[in-house]
Amino acid sequence: AELSPRDILGMRARFLQRGLSLKYVKNILGGSFKAMVRDAREIDRVVTLDPFVGVRWGRVPVPGPEPFSAEERSRILGWFE
Repeated sequence: AELSPRDILGMRARFLQRGLSLKYVKNILGGSFKAMVRDAREIDRVVTLDPFVGVRWGRVPVPGPEPFSAEERSRILGWFE
């Protein structure tokens, strides 16, 4: 019932210190855990405030495309022929 944004930030920091990726941590806290807290707030009325208000997430880097080389493309097309 006393969950605060500082607690969410602390959990995020601990997960990241364990070597988990930002995307994985965001999925845990921003998905599953956030849904559980929402239910505790809206259905069970155990949590009174939304502890995720004010918690900001950095952008998750998305790797650029790595197109096939001409040789790789030829080998792939040859396999399908």
